Amino acid sequence: MTKKARILIIDDDKDTLETLSDLLQEKGYQTETAKNGKEAIAKAEKRFFNVALVDIGLPDMTGVEVLRVFGKISPYTMNVIITGAATLQNAIESVNVGASAYIMKPIDHETLDKILDECLKKQQLLIFPNEVPGCLRKPKIRLLLQTITDEKITEFKPSISNEKGVFYPEIEKIIPDPSEYHQVLEILEKYGILTRKCFDSVLACPSCNSIKVSMRLSCPSCRSTNINKQAGIFFKCNVCGKETSMPEHIYSCGDCKTSCAEDKLRTKETFTLVVSNAHELLIKKWIEDLDNMLTSAQEFCRQSPPCDSNRPKVSYSASKVFYSTLAKKGESLRVAEEKAQE
Repeated sequence: MTKKARILIIDDDKDTLETLSDLLQEKGYQTETAKNGKEAIAKAEKRFFNVALVDIGLPDMTGVEVLRVFGKISPYTMNVIITGAATLQNAIESVNVGASAYIMKPIDHETLDKILDECLKKQQLLIFPNEVPGCLRKPKIRLLLQTITDEKITEFKPSISNEKGVFYPEIEKIIPDPSEYHQVLEILEKYGILTRKCFDSVLACPSCNSIKVSMRLSCPSCRSTNINKQAGIFFKCNVCGKETSMPEHIYSCGDCKTSCAEDKLRTKETFTLVVSNAHELLIKKWIEDLDNMLTSAQEFCRQSPPCDSNRPKVSYSASKVFYSTLAKKGESLRVAEEKAQE
């Protein structure tokens, strides 16, 4: 963990930035630097940092204000306040906004090492209880999480059609079943991996909430929908013969087949789901858990005795559970399922 940990150093002193960055890189850490609060927040929004070393006095805002923002955009980041003049008030404020530790300038290297080790251990305790949910323990979910980690997908934008309603094309490439991937998106949103950004609003059926709603013109006299456009602005009913420039509008639901007036329709919001960098560590933990589960399943298959004619055959659905574990990193679900059927 230590060798791959990413640390953001925030200080307005150029020498401090260079010294700390060089020191931590020699110890195997990945480092980035920021000279002020706005630059630090911008970097934290783009990628996840295991630890942030934050100077209490920055040119544009205080270190406490930076930590307050970090608590919202990157809750798993461990924050360490750096100061040249410690006060009781600063210490209390820092702890209240989530500082994991407090270190004085000039920075003692051994003390910093101990603080970083403690922060990373504490971080692991926060992450480890969040085991990958049972319904996500599938090779295609592993592929989805890896795709998110590799930043091949940064957001899921909804599309709308009369046949499918609201659907997400990007996730359909990996998980074709809408009922399954909507559940997956809901879980990822619950854990903060995805966040909602309002995309649009659409009309929905008041009975079943479906958005498969179509509009038809009807005669204001006999309510027939057998109506045609005439010359100019007029419409003519082919049943009662009435001509009108103001035909009524009837909305029909493609799912429950009910009809209603426009004022009875509901408005339903659709959302773009944006990947949150704040939970990069959790995604990597889940991928590691899935890899361990798949390895265990493979080992189970290798140790199982060969099937003889007197033993009942394992059903395809049961064998698929094990052989689908052959989907390794970078291998598509299609390949895994082909192996499952062999």
